[in-house]
Amino acid sequence: MTTILKNLKDNWKNYALVLLLLAFLFTFLANMVSVGDSSFQTDSLSNKGMYYNTQESVRYYPGSSDFAPLEEDRKLIKNARIELESGNYDGVKSNLDSSVNAHNVIVLSSNERKYNDYRSLNYNFKVPSEKLDLFLGELESYGEVISLNVNTNDQTGSYVDFKSRIERYENQMASYENMLLRGNMDIEDEIKIHKRIDQIEDSIFYLKKNIGSIDEQTLYSDVYLTLKEKESFFAEIDFIGIRDGFKLFLESLEFAIKVIFVLVGFLLPFGIIYMIYRLIKNIGKRK
Repeated sequence: MTTILKNLKDNWKNYALVLLLLAFLFTFLANMVSVGDSSFQTDSLSNKGMYYNTQESVRYYPGSSDFAPLEEDRKLIKNARIELESGNYDGVKSNLDSSVNAHNVIVLSSNERKYNDYRSLNYNFKVPSEKLDLFLGELESYGEVISLNVNTNDQTGSYVDFKSRIERYENQMASYENMLLRGNMDIEDEIKIHKRIDQIEDSIFYLKKNIGSIDEQTLYSDVYLTLKEKESFFAEIDFIGIRDGFKLFLESLEFAIKVIFVLVGFLLPFGIIYMIYRLIKNIGKRK
């Protein structure tokens, strides 16, 4: 025990230095892990991927009400989504106005957004179905096609079914009306018949509304367009990590300054103790 105490007394400076180095290393590693977690959460390539898919599918369900193979007059509802990118953003907008006027396209909504490096525009069009392919072809020529999706939904079976049900309800209503014309019934039965006629009229109303909706969607196709302005050269070179690198540099600089202050604050008490020790030692030597 005496030997250990004597060794500590003789080499206390070395032991103190080792402890200081260990404390500094632990603090440095802990902060580096924290900075690493916060600095690399963003991925500059996350929105750079391109997707191009052209899909046209007709929903036929054999055995369901939508499958009517004997009907020649098909009720096909077509919708399309297209995303374009162009460096001539304002020129494409002008071309879009020309195409809309040339093909009697109805603009249901438009929404433009501005970002730091580019602008984007979202459209919802109603396009006459017979002009859909021509209209989409013009859109594709206005810029780089990022994605294109065309979907066709066959509603022929439902359409035929709605018309058949309307005819059946109308025959029922005609029978009830003939019963009322013949008379020879009590008030209670007459009231029931009137209620049944009202129910049939409501059913016919909604069936005709469904038919009208299918007719409208068959005549006009929904087209959803997203136009994105191509980012500038300075935005595109971000793939080499200039923005993230500069951000990391600033965070590292901030971290280095914090480490210096932490280290100074940590070593200051030991420095004061050492200065007091040297002062006392010098006073002892003078005596």
